[in-house]
Amino acid sequence: MAYKTAQRTCLYDFLKGHPHSYFTVKQIVESLSASGADISISAIYRNLSDLIEMGSIKKAANKNGREAYYRYVDSDVCRNEIHISCSICGKIFHMNHTLSDFIEEQLMQESGFQLDKSKTCILGICKECRANR
Repeated sequence: MAYKTAQRTCLYDFLKGHPHSYFTVKQIVESLSASGADISISAIYRNLSDLIEMGSIKKAANKNGREAYYRYVDSDVCRNEIHISCSICGKIFHMNHTLSDFIEEQLMQESGFQLDKSKTCILGICKECRANR
């Protein structure tokens, strides 16, 4: 991180500690408050914006587009990955490289469309949630 403050470090460490989960700002505030952290909601928004710009955090909209979700993105692991996300439990997984490469190649061959894997997330229902239905 370029410019570190105690609040940014607290937020960054929280998100980094949960790399497979998306959080709303409300959930971040509640989690940090429960852990005793002293960080204002305005500081969270400001730092999320900076962390997104730096490429450390990813922002996504939920199904209805009314609320933003934020997730830590490990620079070495997540930047060039297709993610799959369970719309029930919210868990996020990396797609298998072979399948990911196949999809990317097929899109290019069939339509000339170049996929940006770092920004691609496929929604569905994970194995555990399907078993619990």
